[in-house]
Amino acid sequence: MSEARSVAGDAAGAEDLVRRSLPAAERYETLAAMLHTSLARSLLDLDRIEEAVSLIGPLEEAAARRKRDSGRLSADVEVYRVAADVYSRVGDHLRAAELVAAAQALVAPTEWLYVKADVELTRSRVLFGAGDRIAARAAVGEARRLYQTKGHLPGIAAAEALLQVSF
Repeated sequence: MSEARSVAGDAAGAEDLVRRSLPAAERYETLAAMLHTSLARSLLDLDRIEEAVSLIGPLEEAAARRKRDSGRLSADVEVYRVAADVYSRVGDHLRAAELVAAAQALVAPTEWLYVKADVELTRSRVLFGAGDRIAARAAVGEARRLYQTKGHLPGIAAAEALLQVSF
């Protein structure tokens, strides 16, 4: 939810909503992880990088320790995606690329085309941040293709917007 608000230009509103939701979610590990990840995304969108970094480390460690099951898979993929964006923003492109690869490995055996597309969009931002515009553009193209296959209109719009803004 936070990412949708952030994309719509209301990262501050997303931050407020997530912070108000956290106390009730803390007893549910996966929900708490998703909310903390959404909060990190909102903070990143607000250029509050240090705060986002402080949230990502513990989430990333927890995701790496968890056994894989479908109930937590999407939460772990989202942790890796947001962490990749955070590390890319602080200039640790190698760590960002490792996290994208981890997200790709988690989602590869699934049929979740829109999640695969989301990972490709993250991959494109990481590649762009590392200076590889050609590979970044190809990743956006793959994300757009996956979103189109699924008929995911918000994803198609996000891919097209990234193409216009970044390239």
